[in-house]
Amino acid sequence: MACCVNRGQIAMVLGLVVVMCFTVLTSVDGAVKTRGAFSLDNITFDKVVPKFKVALVRFDVQYPYGDNQEEYKKLAKRVATHDILVATVGVMEFGEEENKDIAGRYGLSRYDYPAYRLFLDGDMDNPLTYTGENQAELILQWVSSNIDVRFAFAGCVDTFDQLAEEIMKPNVDAKKIKENAEKELINVNDHADKKSGEIYIKVMDKIIEKGPFFVRGEVERLGKLMKGKLAPRKMEELQLRLNILSSFKIIKTKSEL
Repeated sequence: MACCVNRGQIAMVLGLVVVMCFTVLTSVDGAVKTRGAFSLDNITFDKVVPKFKVALVRFDVQYPYGDNQEEYKKLAKRVATHDILVATVGVMEFGEEENKDIAGRYGLSRYDYPAYRLFLDGDMDNPLTYTGENQAELILQWVSSNIDVRFAFAGCVDTFDQLAEEIMKPNVDAKKIKENAEKELINVNDHADKKSGEIYIKVMDKIIEKGPFFVRGEVERLGKLMKGKLAPRKMEELQLRLNILSSFKIIKTKSEL
């Protein structure tokens, strides 16, 4: 007698597999769990990370708390809608020294935490290193600058985002694209969107003058400014400019990483 398996049974089995995998990945004893993120240890780390084209891994103390943990929660929530692994390796520096071996593999100690590494295409030996402030928006912009994924940042406008993406491509008529942006700006009625549109056009002017790599230098410059003590309003202005700059990105090839 032939054995028949219907689609419902297959779906149920696959569902059970997913649940079992999730349970294994999130069952690290004592680790702080975050919605939208996984907890990895020295057993699951090398089994899970290479399976993802993009994996953002945070190395931190095993019981993170305070502002650093709140920023991580924001980060995990924002990335959850994309096909990107977000995970934490909780490290114990004393006692059993759990997961300290993984941190040591990447030259990390307790003085470095939280430390973010971006693993691309399963390359476990050469992750990218995040060196900026521990702020969800800044980390997202760094991730976005290294992969072909666009996150929605406050102050960004889809119409201008498309033109920003266009102007960063090689062998395009940058002046024509800027003219199109100026035409679009005329039709913008919303005050906040108009303000953003003006910033897009100023960035385009600089790209025409200095080339596309102006963007990278400007991001670094603004990042340094934001590390200082600034009035809240000034900080908001710089954050808006950084958000918009994230739409002007050069996708690096594997050989450039």
